[in-house]
Amino acid sequence: MKKNLSIIILSFCLLSVACSGSKKQSLEEEKKKEETAVAADIPAQLVIDTVAPKQGIKYKEIRKVDPANPPVTINLEGTQEKKVFDLADYYSSVKYVVLDFPHKDEFPGFFGDAKFTVTYETNMMSGSGLNSEITLLDKAIIAGDAYLGYYQYDDSGTFVTDVAKPKEYPDYDKTKNSIDVERTPESEFFIGKAQAYGDMLIVSDVKAQKAYANYYSISNRRMYHTALIRMGIPIPINGKEMMSYNYRPVELEQKPIMYSYAINGDTLCRFMNYNPLNPKQITRAYTNPEGVDMFYYGGKLNVRQAYNDTVYSFKSSNELTPRYVLSYKQHKPSIETALTGNKAGKYFIYSLKETDRFLYIVYTVNYDCPNNRKDGSVKFYYSLYDKNDKKIYRVEESKFPEDWNKFPEDMLFNNSIPDGIPINLSRAKTSGNKLYVGYSKSQLKKIIDSKDFSTYSTEQQQKMESLYADMPDGSLLAIIIE
Repeated sequence: MKKNLSIIILSFCLLSVACSGSKKQSLEEEKKKEETAVAADIPAQLVIDTVAPKQGIKYKEIRKVDPANPPVTINLEGTQEKKVFDLADYYSSVKYVVLDFPHKDEFPGFFGDAKFTVTYETNMMSGSGLNSEITLLDKAIIAGDAYLGYYQYDDSGTFVTDVAKPKEYPDYDKTKNSIDVERTPESEFFIGKAQAYGDMLIVSDVKAQKAYANYYSISNRRMYHTALIRMGIPIPINGKEMMSYNYRPVELEQKPIMYSYAINGDTLCRFMNYNPLNPKQITRAYTNPEGVDMFYYGGKLNVRQAYNDTVYSFKSSNELTPRYVLSYKQHKPSIETALTGNKAGKYFIYSLKETDRFLYIVYTVNYDCPNNRKDGSVKFYYSLYDKNDKKIYRVEESKFPEDWNKFPEDMLFNNSIPDGIPINLSRAKTSGNKLYVGYSKSQLKKIIDSKDFSTYSTEQQQKMESLYADMPDGSLLAIIIE
């Protein structure tokens, strides 16, 4: 359950493609079953050429170790030295950019910890903690979300143009900070999150019950290509090739988990599932507590399949290079345990984030769901693999949010860079050598109103109060560290 996101799904909607890779909430547990550890992905140096591509698929899948850069094994089960994490140990400067909502005559502003309800003809979903997000590009910042659309700003925060604006904004209740959205077969709306690579931004939407990917040029400020979504929301491998992730651990037979394809739709490669298979048909509710991890590092897309220990980098549209192996064999769940068994004591990877200096790993013991957060039976752990030290550390927490049991991923980390304020590293992203995160005004106010605010230095307290005072209602604050 990644936050925003105490989501209640009453039944599946037409657009399950938009939910690919999300971490599902628990519906039911049964008594512990005999467990078989999920094996490591692929032996080193193995070139996958045993499964021939289907007709119409251009290349065979390759997974191969780079001899000059063999994968790093990170042991999550061993003793981890405790480390007080401070961003000042890795970065030296911080920049703040305020992004005001461009259409306040039509809607109050970007979301900050909002509640939402979406109603379809035969089902609904609801949740809380909805925050608009930012994407930092070379000379632009994109802000928005799937409900309000996406908007382009320059690197100083000046609004440039609409990237994708909805025909109408959702109904908003200011007193409850909530939106109500009704979807009908005639509705047109955005799905998923906008995906960026270089000068390209992909915004996916639905029109006449069909899903489309719309390709936008940042420099030219216009859409230049639209394609029907056939295999899932496209994730850029580069500026001309995409991939879609489609792993379903309930499958009883080996199937592709990813496809790569050209921007014109030609299928380039399929990547097969090498996780152990689900041993039997599931006819009742099941859990699916782990999702895919995807991030960019060094201009390359990195992927870790759910329930797999290997982080791969896309070397090309048909070749994956292993970069990290997360080792936790004694605590790794079998597929059967993950879906229907007792998950107490088992590790589940929650999120990964890589910078030039470290790999940040968040994982849980037991699976993450609202009930387990409430009763404390799921524990969050925060580890950092320092690339210079070549060691893994257990991060000593800085400050927890007041509602930590509800949202443990919102832990704040020290940031003693001059003029710096505490950073929610779990929400941060990377762009080149920069680390950045977006705060809504309500998120910043939460820190200011917390019991821990007085423990920050006078300079940090004054900086947060000054930033808050300068933010218009409904705006976002981009915090850029390098």
